[in-house]
Amino acid sequence: MPAKKKGKDAPVSLQCAAFNQLHTHLAVGTTSGWQVVACDPFVPCHQAEVAGGVSAIQMLFSSSPIALVGGGERAEDSPRRLRLWNTSTSSPVFELTFAT
Repeated sequence: MPAKKKGKDAPVSLQCAAFNQLHTHLAVGTTSGWQVVACDPFVPCHQAEVAGGVSAIQMLFSSSPIALVGGGERAEDSPRRLRLWNTSTSSPVFELTFAT
């Protein structure tokens, strides 16, 4: 496994990818954030940079909320934190933090 770099020069790697139930959108989580793309035509719809990255992402059908699980080491980006994000307003709907 290659050494992890910190900061702006850190390589971006894929953490997860999932189609929605209709297979019309692909949600991708990386070490630097997330992105949702439409499949036909293949164009980006929504994206955001997240400091700790995203370890899991899921879109429900073609609705605006997406579920995000953090991939970082900080408490705000913890893999124990589930965040429901509204892509149309670019704001969180709610967050759940699970104990270790």
